[in-house]
Amino acid sequence: MIRCMITKYYRWVKMDKYIPDHLVLITHDASEFKSNPFIDDNYICFYNVYVQQLLEGFRSKFSKVHHYLSPDSFLKNIHLHQKDIIISIWGTGGTRNKKNLIPSICEIRRIKYFGGDTYVQSLCQDKYLSNLFAQEKGLKTPAQILIDRKSPTHLLFLSALTPPFIVKPTIEGESIGLTSANVCNQPDKALELAYELLAKLEQAIVVEEYIEGDELNVVIFGTPDKILIFEEILLEGVANELAFYDYHKKRRVEQTGLVKKQVFILNNDTKTAMRDIFKTLRNAECLRIDGKIKNGDFYFIEFTQDSGMSRDSVLHTAFRLNGYNYSGMLYALIENAAKNPLKY
Repeated sequence: MIRCMITKYYRWVKMDKYIPDHLVLITHDASEFKSNPFIDDNYICFYNVYVQQLLEGFRSKFSKVHHYLSPDSFLKNIHLHQKDIIISIWGTGGTRNKKNLIPSICEIRRIKYFGGDTYVQSLCQDKYLSNLFAQEKGLKTPAQILIDRKSPTHLLFLSALTPPFIVKPTIEGESIGLTSANVCNQPDKALELAYELLAKLEQAIVVEEYIEGDELNVVIFGTPDKILIFEEILLEGVANELAFYDYHKKRRVEQTGLVKKQVFILNNDTKTAMRDIFKTLRNAECLRIDGKIKNGDFYFIEFTQDSGMSRDSVLHTAFRLNGYNYSGMLYALIENAAKNPLKY
């Protein structure tokens, strides 16, 4: 039986699980991006619009939305939010632990939060490790090597791979550090770029075989016991007009809108492997598995655990196909997190 009683803190739902009526949103102060040489004004403009969309959507569903511009400002007021639920889109740039801070803080204080726990965040953020994990779970993956220091053996290993190659940071998100120049046809050019990025970004670099083909995003939402949404979304144009989905083109897509088409391409074995990945991660809640379709087969590229939640996002497309409007999607994400029995 559903109780419709609303108290100061909770909205009651089935099984006496509660959804806090107050929400905390943690974002960046977009002005801090100006000091990051890999982020341009186009991204800053998009980010500001994105934050406003989230605030408007959440305010239509929650009686109070607290907005903090850094984890530090949240920490100073954390005593006010013991009974609230936390959602963070903070974590662009910075250290490799950036995505782990808010989940760790919330778990220490036993506060409900949306998104993956520290294990999920660490795995999904690391492109090299996630490739190995996906391969172990049965997905096809491009061959890759990890470059974390200069070595005379790297060129030998690269020569064993099939060109073209894509050179990318291991841990950055938002396609930061990626341009069309990151696709190389020669092993020596790929290695030269890898060493350049290694010095510039101060993090390990992955060089992998570049898979040509249509880009497919698979959105999985729910719990390990019950997957509520499983959608295959094809990004039309990525394989042709946008031959390489780099930083600048991704910003253009986010602002002008790319055709996102529901498809049914994956075979049963691939879908089973993806569902198994979601269940194994346990606390993913909402996971995007990105890849390319080549000769009818899906090749894994990366996990996206903190998928964009803007109105033009792939995530919203998947939810809209399942009957949700924008604010309804945001509420469903928070409701699912609040009822997660694996979180406090």
